[in-house]
Amino acid sequence: MKKIVWNTDLIVLLLSFFVFIFWMISVSINNVYDYMVTGALYELLALPTLALGIVLPIIIVYRMFRRSFKRVLIPILSLLFLLVTFFMMYFKK
Repeated sequence: MKKIVWNTDLIVLLLSFFVFIFWMISVSINNVYDYMVTGALYELLALPTLALGIVLPIIIVYRMFRRSFKRVLIPILSLLFLLVTFFMMYFKK
């Protein structure tokens, strides 16, 4: 049986995707506080995802410079997810 190896780039990509999906859902729902469960989940996850959205680009850029921009497809995808997320949060209605 083949063992799955999780490297740091894939973990960062998954975290970036989680941040993207969380903020897409929170923007698409008109009022997250209509239901008690959605309001509680939003309150519990909003601050950690905001912190991830700030820390992850720093980690990605640091790792890209450290590798001298070799094998940067996954980090660029991660940065793209976060860039779209920031634009979505900034330009929401």
